[in-house]
Amino acid sequence: MSKRQLPPLEFYFSAGGEYSNFGNLNERLGTLGVDKADKFRMAGGFGLSYRIKHIILGLNTSISSSSFRTEDDNHVKNSYVGFYLSTNAIRANNLIISPQVGIGYEETRARFVKEGVTGTFDELLTSTSNRVQLENKGEALDFGIAFKKAKPNTDFYKTLFKIGYRHGLKEREWKITDATVTGAPADRVRNFYVQLLFGFGK
Repeated sequence: MSKRQLPPLEFYFSAGGEYSNFGNLNERLGTLGVDKADKFRMAGGFGLSYRIKHIILGLNTSISSSSFRTEDDNHVKNSYVGFYLSTNAIRANNLIISPQVGIGYEETRARFVKEGVTGTFDELLTSTSNRVQLENKGEALDFGIAFKKAKPNTDFYKTLFKIGYRHGLKEREWKITDATVTGAPADRVRNFYVQLLFGFGK
């Protein structure tokens, strides 16, 4: 009897970190005396792909946060989902070097608490607030290199780690959630990331 053939799929979970520097936003926050947005975030995600010979078509996601504790006043969160094109054709012994290029959609949210705000109870509920949430979202390009280890004498491989860079397609103004504002700073969101990958492929 012939052995059952498994589909040429790859699936992995990721854990790592991201770095972003929101230059124009942080400059404005500094002039206002508000704590700057965190540059480093812990991240996690997963990916799924389908291989056609040495060409790989895939979907990947990630969610990152400068803090995973809900009671923290100031923090930054980023989420990304996108499609990518890759290849497993580049090999050095049992090491697979897999360049990837993709496009997706990302959303960055930054929450700040202004200290020392005074006023009446009604004013803080209607016209003045000490808590503000900003958002910046849109399309982004994703460039990365994944490293995988091939298992000898088989078609299977396991994923190891990935380094990459996401580049916003355009500079976008920061918006205050559920509010209409003018004169907001604008940033082209750029994210550098490193991921440890836990998964397998065929």
